[in-house]
Parts: sequence; structure tokens; C-alpha cells
Amino acid sequence: EKTRILPMLNLTPSSRVLDAGCGVGRWCKPVLDAGATYYGTDFSQSLIDTAITTYESYDSAGFQVLSAEKLNFDLIETEEKFTHAIVAGVIMYLNDDDLSQFLRGLATCMAENSLLYIREPVALSQRLTLKEHWSDDLHSVYNAIYRTQTELVNSFDEALIKNGFSIKFDDNLFDEDGLNNRKETIQRFYILER
Repeated sequence: EKTRILPMLNLTPSSRVLDAGCGVGRWCKPVLDAGATYYGTDFSQSLIDTAITTYESYDSAGFQVLSAEKLNFDLIETEEKFTHAIVAGVIMYLNDDDLSQFLRGLATCMAENSLLYIREPVALSQRLTLKEHWSDDLHSVYNAIYRTQTELVNSFDEALIKNGFSIKFDDNLFDEDGLNNRKETIQRFYILER
């Protein structure tokens, strides 16, 4: 993912990157290596604690506990809006109301000229909702909503498209069948700019 996407982000030393739903900061090192500033948010205190410990020696990295549906620039502990945002594998965990709220809040965090990278697994034929589903991969029970391509793009309309963003790229993340290893979903990515 990073090999394909990082060059498309066009990061520079003046770039300020928000990683919403950052987990342990999976995107932090590549963003910092590009010379940009990184700021990650996640609802999980333990994941943020791990990220802080991992990247404590980097002055250009910051982290904050903040759930996706509460994301809003007024709650971000930084003074400048972001030129870039990364949203990777977060939307599937949000119900429809929380998704709308998240996207509206994300728009408030973005500078006038900015770029959004959104990557999500999408349902191939129809919406797939999993409740209390056991995952052998995660070794845990989880809930998720795999929206169709049309549903996901439509969700961008109210909060992002109406706020000046337009979709520049909309594609499958992986071309190789081995990397698209689920029968019902496929990884898609979107790059939006304004």
C-alpha cells in the first residue's frame, strides 16, 4: 500500500499530515521520512500509547486520543490545519450517522488546498454488515459495515464534495489476486483534492 500510495501524496517538508484512525502509527515513519509533519488520532488509548512510545524521539510527530466520530478541528490539539489526511481502514467501523459526522469533522481539519487519501474494503455486490463476527485473522470478535462502492462514494458527497473536494483517483488498491484475498470485499482507494 505505502509503496503505491506514498508517491501519489506528493509530500513536502511543508506538508502537515493527519492520520485519522492511526492505530500504532503505521503511516508515521514514511510520512516523517518524506520530511512532512505527522499527527495521528485514534480512539484507543493503548494504541496511542504505543505510537507515542515508538515515535517519542521525533519532534515532527504528534498523537492524540480522539474517536473518528468526534474528529473536529476544534478538538485537535494543534494550531494549523492539515494539508493531507490519511484514512485507512476506519470507515468500515462506523455506522452511517457516525460516518457522516466523521467526514464533516474531517473537512474542518483540512487546509484550503489539501489532499485526502481514503482506503477501505468495499463490498463487491451488496452491503455487508457483520455484528459480533469472529475473525480468525484478528483472533477476536468485531463489527463492521462493508459498504458498496456506490454507497461509499455517495457518503463523500455531503461532507467532502460539497466542501470543495473532488475525487482525483478511485481504484482498486491491489491488482494481484493474492493481495485481494477476500471473496466478498476488495480494497479500494480514493484520493480527493481541493
